[in-house]
Amino acid sequence: TSPDDSFSTSPARHRRLSELVTMAQEWGLQVSIDAPINLQQQHAFRLQAGQPSKTHSAIMRRLEWLCSLGLDMVSTEIGSTEFSKTDPSQTVELLNTTVAYLASRGKRLVVKNHASTQQLAKGYPDPLDPSKDLNFNYITYYADKRAVS
Repeated sequence: TSPDDSFSTSPARHRRLSELVTMAQEWGLQVSIDAPINLQQQHAFRLQAGQPSKTHSAIMRRLEWLCSLGLDMVSTEIGSTEFSKTDPSQTVELLNTTVAYLASRGKRLVVKNHASTQQLAKGYPDPLDPSKDLNFNYITYYADKRAVS
């Protein structure tokens, strides 16, 4: 876990965020919270806090915490920064696991795609030119189709 986890999932933060979600929904808005899978930016609330693990239980716990706020969907980002990619196979697996978990709770996953170059998902053909590898930022093409990208 990261050093800021004591506040990250604290009862005080939960109460504050729940109030904001409720207020927004009372205005007829759908609410999403951005929770990158493992993108590290400043003090972002990451689904994969700390070091990547072989199990998905930590991610599921953090998703459950987010779902308990009453939000309508979760948005996420891929890669470890806007300019660096993660393992494409692992990324697709984590996206699929996250989509399935959220769908089982009636929530959606929205994936924000970055627009950077020279990040290729080796072994994942570009559907526009199958002789080339896909730009990593579009790896959601190979993920569960329930993910909105």
